[in-house]
Amino acid sequence: MTLTISPNTQTVPLNEQHTIAKRETPEATATARPVDLLSREELLQELKDNIYALHDPRYNEETITRASLQRTADGTPLRGTPPTPRQSEIAAELLKRKDLLKELDLIGGSTMFPLNSTFDLNDIEGVAAGRRSTVAFAE
Repeated sequence: MTLTISPNTQTVPLNEQHTIAKRETPEATATARPVDLLSREELLQELKDNIYALHDPRYNEETITRASLQRTADGTPLRGTPPTPRQSEIAAELLKRKDLLKELDLIGGSTMFPLNSTFDLNDIEGVAAGRRSTVAFAE
């Protein structure tokens, strides 16, 4: 049996054949280390990188609440799409690091209500830059 190819058929010359390359994986996070081993700065960067997955849908797109962190840590979808395992780990780790969570909450709090269980991207960047809360109160 022989196969004939019509002269009207376009074929790719042998030296110009295309190969299918392995798809590159997108860089999801800055580090692949376990979340519990991340330094304070690395955890803050992970928060910034995942802020849109962690934000509370009741607020603007850059506001994270203690409730949204808890739901994400539990694997509960905030807006229909379940969080990734990495996002759940980030939320759970921040809930464990109460000192960092309190610092994020304080820097964005008002003088009337310094601990309102919310913080946003500006607060994350402020804590990462070393800014401290101007609110003073007894613990």
